[in-house]
Order: sequence, then C-alpha cells, then structure tokens
Amino acid sequence: MSVVPYRANFKVKIAAALLFFLVVSYVGGYYFGKKGTIQNFNELNAANEQLKKLYKDSDSELKSLKSEIANLRVSSEVDRQAAEKVRLDVRDLDNTISELEEAVAFYKGVMDPAKNARGLSVPSFSLFKTEEINRFRYKLIIVQLTDTNQLIRGNLALNIIGKMSDQQALRIKGLSRELVAEKIELKFKYFQEIVGEIVLPADFIPEQVDVVANSIGKNADTLERKFDWNVQEN
Repeated sequence: MSVVPYRANFKVKIAAALLFFLVVSYVGGYYFGKKGTIQNFNELNAANEQLKKLYKDSDSELKSLKSEIANLRVSSEVDRQAAEKVRLDVRDLDNTISELEEAVAFYKGVMDPAKNARGLSVPSFSLFKTEEINRFRYKLIIVQLTDTNQLIRGNLALNIIGKMSDQQALRIKGLSRELVAEKIELKFKYFQEIVGEIVLPADFIPEQVDVVANSIGKNADTLERKFDWNVQEN
C-alpha cells in the first residue's frame, strides 16, 4: 500500500481548507466593513440633516431679528418725527397765542381809548429771521389813542442801536431795500401796520430798536419807544 496518494490528498484538503478560510475571511471582512461603512454614512447623513435643520432655524431666527430691528428703527424714526412735529406745533401755537394777545391788547386800546393816554402808541414791534444771516424782516403797528378818529399824518424813523467799532447807532436808511427815505410816512385814522426788511453790516451787533414817530398838524405829537433786539423764528 502506497502512502503518496494519501499525502497528496491530505495536502489538497489542507489547501482547500485554507482557501475556504481565506474566502470566508474576505467575505466576512467585506460584509462587516461594508456594514460599518453604511452605518457611518447613515450617521453622517443624520448629522448633516440636523445641521441643515439647525442652519434653517438659525437663518429664520436671523431674518426675524433683522425684521424686528428694522421695525424698531422705523418706529424710532416715526417717534422722532412725531416729537419734532409736536415741538413745531407747540412753537407755532405759542407764536399764535402771543400774536392773539398782542391783537387783543391792540384792539382794546383802539376801541376803548378812554383807558389809555391820548396820542400815538406803538404796541408791538416784531423781528423775524430770513434765509440771509444779516437780513431781518420787521413788523410794527402804530396806533392813534383818541376818540376823535382824526386823520393822522406824520413820519416814523427806526434807529438800530448796537455796537460796531466807534459807531453806536444806525438808521434804517440804507439798511432796507423797501425804504429809500430816512423816515417812513404815516397816514392813518386808527392804526397803521408797517413792514419791511433790515440789513445789518456783518460786524454790527444789534441791541435795541429805537422807534421815533412824529405827527404833524393841530395836535402834533411825538412818540419814542425802544424795543430789545429779539428775533423770532419764521
């Protein structure tokens, strides 16, 4: 009996067993490796979805905050404009009240002269700003305080008192485009409103306005009254 075939058969079986083991190991490793890779991919995909959701939520919240900030800015601007409008309305109301008070005092003096001294009166003198720094609008009212209601004729002069080197007073002549004469003509029964503009030199500092009115005729009268330089807003 020969042992060579037996040994050869044994070697074949060993080789087949080793081959089977290698195949099983490869297949198992591939299977489990693929399974692990799929599991890792699924985990990464889930994490990616969570990040996408987090980004979407954050983006939505950011847009909401931007919208809220924009609304707050608009609301703040509206409040500022409303406050400015209220301030301007209050200023206009104060000016209107002041004008009405002057008008009431004026008409009381005209309609009831018995309570006042006879003669000429300048109850009000107002100054207003213009677009030019040294140009001002003025308005004054001169009244006849009498119960005879005779026609008054005369003239009125304005002197601007202030400081400019050694010159302490300036007359209206040359300072107003509306007035070519040094004095303003007066002609009225009850009252006369006088308006115009004053243009001051750049280096002149005004302090007062001196109003001098003279009537002529049988009951000639002279009035002089000083007003502080008080400029109002338009």
